[in-house]
Formats: sequence, C-alpha cells, structure tokens
Amino acid sequence: MDLHQPAEILDALNIAMVVGGSITIPHIREAWGTVVQLTEE
Repeated sequence: MDLHQPAEILDALNIAMVVGGSITIPHIREAWGTVVQLTEE
C-alpha cells in the first residue's frame, strides 16, 4: 500500500470538509486520528 504524506491527506480531508460541510467533522477527526496513529508506528 502506498502511504501518502500526512500533508497530502490533510489537504484531501480539508477538501472533504468544504464539500461535505460540518456534517463531516466527526469522520474527519476519526480519519486524522488514524493518520496520526499510522505515522507514529
């Protein structure tokens, strides 16, 4: 699996927030938490 840089993933999550609105906040928090966990390993 090709793991992208956290900055690239953050950009994609920011776009998802703009498109999806505030309803996506809980999902984006969970996704970012997963990114942080994966980069710490």
